[in-house]
Amino acid sequence: MKLCDGWIGRSCKYYHNRGQIAYAKLKSVMLELALLQHKRLSGGYNMADVNANNVADWFIARANREREENFGEGISNLKLQKVLYFSQAARLALDSKPLFKDEIHAWDYGPVINSVYHDFKRNQNTAIKNPKGDAYEAFEPQTTAFLEDIWQLFGKYSAGKLVAMTHAHAPWKDTYDGTPNKVITKSSIEKYYKNVFVRT
Repeated sequence: MKLCDGWIGRSCKYYHNRGQIAYAKLKSVMLELALLQHKRLSGGYNMADVNANNVADWFIARANREREENFGEGISNLKLQKVLYFSQAARLALDSKPLFKDEIHAWDYGPVINSVYHDFKRNQNTAIKNPKGDAYEAFEPQTTAFLEDIWQLFGKYSAGKLVAMTHAHAPWKDTYDGTPNKVITKSSIEKYYKNVFVRT
């Protein structure tokens, strides 16, 4: 379902209400939202044990499954970084809690998690074939459902379009100064995306 026009300078907000989705235009975001039946995560999930590499493994496995079943393109390191960023943004916006503990840095091509980048930098711009761990067994069902929602929302975009989205958003724009290790703070991500990811 296409909910808004989706170009830089226009965007939409999505709302959760028992599966009913509404939308409203916002400024300075580029998103075509088709979403998500995210449910509040609670209990049984020790966030201190989560890191971005675990989440990256899940997205790699998910992209490869799609490639095998539907001739999808897989996921490059560049695209992976942006999907990880939006998964963190959604979790912070919806629950005021991070999905993973790792810091996100403002690089030339958008937000980057250093450890994940270095794990897969040999792939350059090609699809990553194998996750590092047992990705589909890593998370409880609620978290898996959340990651699936994020993949359905953002996995359809090219790496280049995801880069353009992040470049249009304040957390990266306000942090980036050409210094690779400047951290995009979790507070800035949460504050900005509360206007995008909304539960009603």
